[in-house]
Amino acid sequence: MKDFIAIHRFHSDASRKAYCLPPEQADPPEEHISKRAWVEWCETATGDVICRQHWLGDEIGFCHWQANSAQEILDVFASTSASEHMTIELHEQWRFVSGYCRSEELLEYKAF
Repeated sequence: MKDFIAIHRFHSDASRKAYCLPPEQADPPEEHISKRAWVEWCETATGDVICRQHWLGDEIGFCHWQANSAQEILDVFASTSASEHMTIELHEQWRFVSGYCRSEELLEYKAF
């Protein structure tokens, strides 16, 4: 599978407020899920498309996706409620290194 970084921007201040609202403050209140539940949903509900990591700040968010193609990610994103609140800009990455995975696998290089 290929690795992608997604950059997310809210459509508006109202979209940000709606998306970031604590679920117990929604009308009607919604279930507050754990980080584990979020990860497990991402690993099982979207077939071959997996969102591995997610960061969200006040103005911008980032996700690390793995999929066979960018279009697969766009299709999954469009099927979620997140697409009602934010945009997605995808960038395929040919090198992925993380402190969470300290492998002896050699670094990738690319001749341009």
